[in-house]
Amino acid sequence: MSFDLENEEKNYREQRKNILKRTDVKDSISGENEKPDLNKPVSESEKMENKSVAFSAKFMWSAFFCGPFVSYFVHRSELKRSRKSFFWFVYLVCFIPQRIVTAISRYIEHACENISITAAYIDPLIWWYSALDVVMRIAVNLFMAFVAQKRFEKICHSYDEDAYYQGEKKGVMVGVILWIALNMIVMLRS
Repeated sequence: MSFDLENEEKNYREQRKNILKRTDVKDSISGENEKPDLNKPVSESEKMENKSVAFSAKFMWSAFFCGPFVSYFVHRSELKRSRKSFFWFVYLVCFIPQRIVTAISRYIEHACENISITAAYIDPLIWWYSALDVVMRIAVNLFMAFVAQKRFEKICHSYDEDAYYQGEKKGVMVGVILWIALNMIVMLRS
C-alpha cells in the first residue's frame, strides 16, 4: 500500500470545499447563513479542520482578576478580527459601578479610622466593614467578568476553543500577578 499525495490532496480539497459550503453559504433571499445538516455524519478530518465553535456561556476569568485590559490583551487576535470595540465597551459599562464601590470603600476606610483597636480589644464593627468591602469588590469584579463574557459572546460568534482557553490561562496568570502586586503596593503604602 503506497501513499498517493496527489489523491490525498484532492480528497482534502474536496472535504474542505464541502465544509466551507455547509458553513459559509449565504441564502440569496434573506442573506443569512444556512443551517448545516446536523444529521449528516462528520468525519474525523472535518472535526479537526473545523475547530471553531459557537461561543457558549463561559466565565471570563481574565476579566475577573484584572479587568477588561487583560482580557482584551489575551484575546486580542480574535477581537481584532471582529473589528468591534471590546475594551472600551466593558470599561464604560463597568465605570459607574467601580466608582460607586470605590466611594463606598473610601467611606468605610474613613469610618474605620474612628474605631478603637487595642491589643486586647477589636471592635466587631471593623469585621463587618471589612466583610462588606470584600463582598463589594468581588461583586463588581463578577459584574465586570459577566459584561466582558457577554460582549465577547456578542462580537465573536465563533472561536478556536483551544486558543480561548490558552488566552484565559495567560490572562489568569497575569491578572493574579498584577492583583498581588497592586495589593502589596497598597499594603506597603499604608
